Amino acid sequence: MNNLRLFSIIMLGLCVLACLLSGCLDGTAAHTASSGNLPSDPETAIHSWVDAVNVKDMDTLYVISPKIFRNSVSLERFKQGSLQNPILQPGFVFTSYHITNKTIDGNNATMRVNLFFRQQNATYGEQEGNITADFGFSYETGEWKIWQIPDPETAVAEWINAVNVRDLNRLYLLSPAQFRKTIPWNQFEAANENNSRLQPGYFYTGFSVMDKNVSGESATMRVLIQVQQSSPENSTVIRSFSTMEHFGFTFEDGEWKIWELPW
Repeated sequence: MNNLRLFSIIMLGLCVLACLLSGCLDGTAAHTASSGNLPSDPETAIHSWVDAVNVKDMDTLYVISPKIFRNSVSLERFKQGSLQNPILQPGFVFTSYHITNKTIDGNNATMRVNLFFRQQNATYGEQEGNITADFGFSYETGEWKIWQIPDPETAVAEWINAVNVRDLNRLYLLSPAQFRKTIPWNQFEAANENNSRLQPGYFYTGFSVMDKNVSGESATMRVLIQVQQSSPENSTVIRSFSTMEHFGFTFEDGEWKIWELPW
Protein backbone atom coordinates (compact mmCIF):
# COMPACT_ATOMS: atom_id res chain seq x y z
CA MET A 1 0.00 0.00 0.00
CA ASN A 2 1.56 3.32 -1.04
CA ASN A 3 1.95 6.22 1.38
CA LEU A 4 -0.76 8.29 -0.34
CA ARG A 5 -3.28 5.48 0.04
CA LEU A 6 -2.33 4.86 3.68
CA PHE A 7 -2.52 8.59 4.46
CA SER A 8 -5.95 8.79 2.81
CA ILE A 9 -7.30 5.87 4.85
CA ILE A 10 -6.14 7.35 8.17
CA MET A 11 -7.45 10.80 7.17
CA LEU A 12 -10.79 9.16 6.43
CA GLY A 13 -10.79 7.54 9.86
CA LEU A 14 -10.12 10.84 11.59
CA CYS A 15 -12.76 12.51 9.43
CA VAL A 16 -15.43 10.01 10.53
CA LEU A 17 -15.02 11.15 14.14
CA ALA A 18 -14.61 14.78 13.11
CA CYS A 19 -17.77 14.85 10.99
CA LEU A 20 -19.85 13.20 13.71
CA LEU A 21 -18.68 15.84 16.17
CA SER A 22 -18.63 18.85 13.89
CA GLY A 23 -22.33 18.63 13.20
CA CYS A 24 -22.76 20.05 16.74
CA LEU A 25 -19.94 21.89 17.30
CA ASP A 26 2.56 26.59 21.66
CA GLY A 27 3.44 23.34 23.16
CA THR A 28 6.51 21.54 21.81
CA ALA A 29 7.08 18.53 24.06
CA ALA A 30 6.67 15.04 22.61
CA HIS A 31 4.73 12.42 24.60
CA THR A 32 4.13 8.70 24.53
CA ALA A 33 0.54 7.58 24.35
CA SER A 34 0.62 6.63 28.04
CA SER A 35 2.01 9.89 29.45
CA GLY A 36 0.08 11.76 32.18
CA ASN A 37 -0.54 15.45 32.85
CA LEU A 38 -2.05 17.81 35.40
CA PRO A 39 -5.88 17.87 35.45
CA SER A 40 -5.86 21.61 34.64
CA ASP A 41 -4.24 21.00 31.26
CA PRO A 42 -6.52 20.19 28.27
CA GLU A 43 -3.80 17.79 27.17
CA THR A 44 -5.36 15.32 29.63
CA ALA A 45 -8.21 14.99 27.12
CA ILE A 46 -5.76 14.18 24.30
CA HIS A 47 -4.30 11.45 26.49
CA SER A 48 -7.79 10.04 27.19
CA TRP A 49 -8.77 10.23 23.50
CA VAL A 50 -5.63 8.41 22.32
CA ASP A 51 -6.01 5.70 24.97
CA ALA A 52 -9.69 5.20 24.09
CA VAL A 53 -8.90 4.89 20.38
CA ASN A 54 -6.15 2.38 21.11
CA VAL A 55 -8.41 0.07 23.14
CA LYS A 56 -11.45 0.77 20.89
CA ASP A 57 -13.45 2.09 23.84
CA MET A 58 -16.42 3.76 22.14
CA ASP A 59 -18.16 4.51 25.44
CA THR A 60 -15.21 6.61 26.65
CA LEU A 61 -14.86 8.39 23.29
CA TYR A 62 -18.52 9.37 23.62
CA VAL A 63 -18.27 10.43 27.28
CA ILE A 64 -15.24 12.69 26.72
CA SER A 65 -17.03 14.58 23.93
CA PRO A 66 -18.81 17.87 24.81
CA LYS A 67 -22.30 17.87 26.30
CA ILE A 68 -23.73 19.72 23.29
CA PHE A 69 -22.65 16.80 21.11
CA ARG A 70 -24.04 14.13 23.45
CA ASN A 71 -27.34 15.99 23.65
CA SER A 72 -27.79 15.78 19.88
CA VAL A 73 -26.14 12.43 19.01
CA SER A 74 -27.03 9.25 20.88
CA LEU A 75 -24.40 6.71 21.93
CA GLU A 76 -26.02 4.17 19.60
CA ARG A 77 -25.76 6.51 16.62
CA PHE A 78 -22.18 7.38 17.53
CA LYS A 79 -21.20 3.69 17.66
CA GLN A 80 -23.02 2.93 14.42
CA GLY A 81 -21.30 5.81 12.63
CA SER A 82 -17.89 4.56 13.76
CA LEU A 83 -18.22 0.87 12.81
CA GLN A 84 -16.02 1.14 9.70
CA ASN A 85 -13.66 3.78 11.06
CA PRO A 86 -10.12 2.60 10.14
CA ILE A 87 -8.54 3.96 13.34
CA LEU A 88 -10.98 1.90 15.43
CA GLN A 89 -10.18 -1.41 13.74
CA PRO A 90 -8.01 -4.15 15.36
CA GLY A 91 -4.31 -3.70 14.66
CA PHE A 92 -4.32 0.11 14.60
CA VAL A 93 -2.74 2.03 17.51
CA PHE A 94 -1.42 5.52 18.12
CA THR A 95 2.09 5.11 19.54
CA SER A 96 2.79 8.72 20.53
CA TYR A 97 1.81 12.30 19.86
CA HIS A 98 3.49 15.69 19.54
CA ILE A 99 1.67 18.95 20.25
CA THR A 100 2.75 21.59 17.75
CA ASN A 101 0.36 24.37 18.79
CA LYS A 102 -1.77 25.02 21.88
CA THR A 103 -4.11 27.94 22.63
CA ILE A 104 -6.10 28.20 25.88
CA ASP A 105 -8.73 30.88 26.44
CA GLY A 106 -10.57 30.38 29.73
CA ASN A 107 -12.73 27.27 29.47
CA ASN A 108 -11.93 26.72 25.80
CA ALA A 109 -8.82 25.56 24.00
CA THR A 110 -7.51 24.38 20.64
CA MET A 111 -4.52 22.21 19.79
CA ARG A 112 -2.76 20.95 16.70
CA VAL A 113 -1.36 17.48 17.32
CA ASN A 114 0.94 15.27 15.28
CA LEU A 115 -0.23 11.69 15.89
CA PHE A 116 2.14 8.79 15.23
CA PHE A 117 0.54 5.42 14.49
CA ARG A 118 1.33 1.77 13.83
CA GLN A 119 -0.94 -0.50 11.83
CA GLN A 120 -0.93 -4.27 11.40
CA ASN A 121 -2.29 -5.32 8.02
CA ALA A 122 -2.80 -8.95 6.95
CA THR A 123 -1.80 -8.13 3.38
CA TYR A 124 0.92 -5.48 3.78
CA GLY A 125 2.31 -6.31 7.23
CA GLU A 126 3.21 -3.66 9.77
CA GLN A 127 3.12 -0.04 8.67
CA GLU A 128 3.96 3.17 10.51
CA GLY A 129 3.14 6.79 9.81
CA ASN A 130 1.86 10.05 11.23
CA ILE A 131 -1.00 12.43 10.66
CA THR A 132 -1.77 15.94 11.90
CA ALA A 133 -5.15 16.69 13.49
CA ASP A 134 -6.75 19.77 15.07
CA PHE A 135 -8.73 19.42 18.30
CA GLY A 136 -11.12 21.67 20.21
CA PHE A 137 -11.69 21.55 23.98
CA SER A 138 -14.22 22.81 26.49
CA TYR A 139 -13.95 22.60 30.28
CA GLU A 140 -17.15 21.03 31.65
CA THR A 141 -18.01 19.53 35.06
CA GLY A 142 -14.43 19.53 36.24
CA GLU A 143 -12.73 18.03 33.16
CA TRP A 144 -11.72 18.90 29.62
CA LYS A 145 -13.98 17.56 26.86
CA ILE A 146 -12.54 17.02 23.38
CA TRP A 147 -13.63 16.96 19.75
CA GLN A 148 -11.79 16.88 16.47
CA ILE A 149 -11.90 19.95 14.23
CA PRO A 150 -12.16 18.85 10.57
CA ASP A 151 -9.23 19.75 8.33
CA PRO A 152 -10.06 21.62 5.09
CA GLU A 153 -7.77 19.11 3.39
CA THR A 154 -10.68 16.66 3.63
CA ALA A 155 -12.58 18.88 1.18
CA VAL A 156 -9.71 18.58 -1.32
CA ALA A 157 -9.94 14.78 -1.13
CA GLU A 158 -13.74 15.00 -1.60
CA TRP A 159 -13.36 17.39 -4.54
CA ILE A 160 -10.80 15.15 -6.24
CA ASN A 161 -12.98 12.08 -5.76
CA ALA A 162 -16.00 13.91 -7.22
CA VAL A 163 -13.95 14.91 -10.28
CA ASN A 164 -12.69 11.35 -10.75
CA VAL A 165 -16.19 9.82 -10.70
CA ARG A 166 -17.66 12.73 -12.73
CA ASP A 167 -20.11 13.57 -9.94
CA LEU A 168 -21.09 17.09 -10.97
CA ASN A 169 -23.86 17.24 -8.38
CA ARG A 170 -21.39 16.58 -5.54
CA LEU A 171 -19.01 19.21 -6.93
CA TYR A 172 -21.87 21.71 -6.85
CA LEU A 173 -22.84 20.81 -3.27
CA LEU A 174 -19.20 21.09 -2.15
CA SER A 175 -19.21 24.74 -3.19
CA PRO A 176 -20.16 27.45 -0.64
CA ALA A 177 -23.78 28.52 -0.15
CA GLN A 178 -22.98 32.00 -1.52
CA PHE A 179 -21.72 30.48 -4.78
CA ARG A 180 -24.84 28.31 -5.13
CA LYS A 181 -27.04 31.35 -4.52
CA THR A 182 -25.25 33.21 -7.30
CA ILE A 183 -24.83 30.36 -9.79
CA PRO A 184 -27.93 28.15 -10.22
CA TRP A 185 -27.49 24.44 -10.88
CA ASN A 186 -28.44 24.55 -14.58
CA GLN A 187 -25.85 27.28 -15.23
CA PHE A 188 -23.17 25.31 -13.34
CA GLU A 189 -24.03 22.15 -15.28
CA ALA A 190 -23.89 23.93 -18.65
CA ALA A 191 -20.57 25.64 -17.82
CA ASN A 192 -18.95 22.26 -17.08
CA GLU A 193 -20.30 20.39 -20.11
CA ASN A 194 -16.95 20.59 -21.91
CA ASN A 195 -14.69 20.73 -18.85
CA SER A 196 -11.60 18.73 -19.87
CA ARG A 197 -11.01 17.20 -16.44
CA LEU A 198 -14.55 15.80 -16.43
CA GLN A 199 -14.03 13.94 -19.69
CA PRO A 200 -13.29 10.18 -19.95
CA GLY A 201 -9.61 9.33 -19.52
CA TYR A 202 -8.78 12.23 -17.19
CA PHE A 203 -7.95 11.07 -13.67
CA TYR A 204 -6.37 12.57 -10.55
CA THR A 205 -3.97 10.07 -8.96
CA GLY A 206 -2.82 11.99 -5.88
CA PHE A 207 -2.15 15.39 -4.35
CA SER A 208 0.30 17.26 -2.12
CA VAL A 209 -0.56 20.35 -0.07
CA MET A 210 2.09 22.99 -0.76
CA ASP A 211 0.83 25.56 1.75
CA LYS A 212 -2.23 25.94 3.95
CA ASN A 213 -3.63 28.92 5.85
CA VAL A 214 -6.53 28.36 8.24
CA SER A 215 -8.21 31.22 10.12
CA GLY A 216 -11.31 30.19 12.04
CA GLU A 217 -13.95 29.07 9.54
CA SER A 218 -12.02 30.21 6.47
CA ALA A 219 -8.95 28.78 4.76
CA THR A 220 -6.84 28.86 1.60
CA MET A 221 -4.58 26.19 0.17
CA ARG A 222 -2.22 25.63 -2.75
CA VAL A 223 -2.35 22.00 -3.88
CA LEU A 224 -0.15 20.14 -6.36
CA ILE A 225 -2.33 17.49 -8.03
CA GLN A 226 -0.97 14.53 -9.99
CA VAL A 227 -2.88 13.82 -13.21
CA GLN A 228 -2.99 10.86 -15.56
CA GLN A 229 -4.56 11.08 -19.01
CA SER A 230 -5.49 7.89 -20.82
CA SER A 231 -7.10 7.00 -24.12
CA PRO A 232 -10.87 6.58 -23.64
CA GLU A 233 -10.82 3.79 -26.23
CA ASN A 234 -8.21 1.42 -24.81
CA SER A 235 -7.08 3.00 -21.48
CA THR A 236 -3.53 3.47 -22.78
CA VAL A 237 -1.76 6.14 -20.71
CA ILE A 238 -1.09 9.16 -22.91
CA ARG A 239 0.72 11.32 -20.37
CA SER A 240 1.21 11.95 -16.66
CA PHE A 241 1.78 15.42 -15.24
CA SER A 242 1.11 17.70 -12.24
CA THR A 243 -1.01 20.81 -11.98
CA MET A 244 -1.11 23.45 -9.26
CA GLU A 245 -4.54 24.50 -7.95
CA HIS A 246 -5.42 27.30 -5.54
CA PHE A 247 -8.48 26.67 -3.33
CA GLY A 248 -10.55 28.68 -0.90
CA PHE A 249 -12.64 27.15 1.91
CA THR A 250 -15.44 28.07 4.29
CA PHE A 251 -16.81 25.90 7.10
CA GLU A 252 -20.59 25.54 6.66
CA ASP A 253 -23.15 23.03 7.97
CA GLY A 254 -20.54 20.82 9.60
CA GLU A 255 -18.16 20.50 6.64
CA TRP A 256 -15.60 22.47 4.67
CA LYS A 257 -16.88 23.91 1.40
CA ILE A 258 -14.38 24.39 -1.40
CA TRP A 259 -13.94 26.51 -4.52
CA GLU A 260 -11.14 27.31 -6.94
CA LEU A 261 -9.41 30.66 -6.55
CA PRO A 262 -7.96 32.57 -9.52
CA TRP A 263 -4.18 32.91 -9.64
